[in-house]
Amino acid sequence: MAEKICVFGPGLVGILLQSQGGGPLANAPAVLLWNVGMNHRVGPYRFYVDLARRIASHAGTVLRFDVSGLGDSELQPGRGSDLERAQLDVQEAMKLLEQRSGIRQFIVVGFCSSVDAAHQLAVNDPRVVGVVYVEGYAYRTPGFYAQIYKRYLSLRHWERYLIAKRERIAGLVTSLVSQEKGAKQGSPGATYREPVFARDYPTREQFRDDVATLVRRGVKLLFLYVGGDTDYLYKGQFEEMYGSPDTRGKVDVVFFEHADHTFVRGADRERAIQAIVDWTRNRFGTSANAP
Repeated sequence: MAEKICVFGPGLVGILLQSQGGGPLANAPAVLLWNVGMNHRVGPYRFYVDLARRIASHAGTVLRFDVSGLGDSELQPGRGSDLERAQLDVQEAMKLLEQRSGIRQFIVVGFCSSVDAAHQLAVNDPRVVGVVYVEGYAYRTPGFYAQIYKRYLSLRHWERYLIAKRERIAGLVTSLVSQEKGAKQGSPGATYREPVFARDYPTREQFRDDVATLVRRGVKLLFLYVGGDTDYLYKGQFEEMYGSPDTRGKVDVVFFEHADHTFVRGADRERAIQAIVDWTRNRFGTSANAP
């Protein structure tokens, strides 16, 4: 397996992984991975590094890269919103692999905030034949509220809540003390503000229709959710959110009830990575294409 630095498009930087021999993913679509929030292209806790290497070890082709203005990639002003720039950057990655390797089909992996661009590309670009939604859109359902009620009756829930609250207060105090010291030393201090991450979710109805459209087009979909700290709380929630005759039994859903949003625990991270690798091999490997 070879890992090569690539500079492409408008100052974009990535790492291309390709196997030198044959394997179950030798003729599979290339997998594209890019930034999660403000993270570098390695992903949370090196999630993308491990995932890319695991897929490439089965002879797959993977490009993990930084979109404009993040990591090592240059910021390109005047190219629209963050979402529009991300879509353009992913299409630049597609162009690179088309020119270099002749690959014309792609699997895009969205993780949390990068789900936005992955989904829009899947809807609008026919070269996308597979989508992995890691911690993607989740909407509250009657079953969600039933699960919340159960959690409020759990002592463990309140223990975790109080620990998180204490850590948040400690962080705020540390920040305020640091600013106070800076002010006394004559350095300009910034006003503390809560971090804000604004995203425009599609409506549940719109996303359900989009999923149905993708399924009818033959796009393979994997949804991976965790139950540790999100709005997805139980195994059957996907069906309650998006179920329709067009999608029933045709979409793959994996749920890790006790994992957290960024897979901070190594065992949870390993399970999530293996789930994506297995799905890629099952849906796009040589066994999937066998007569």
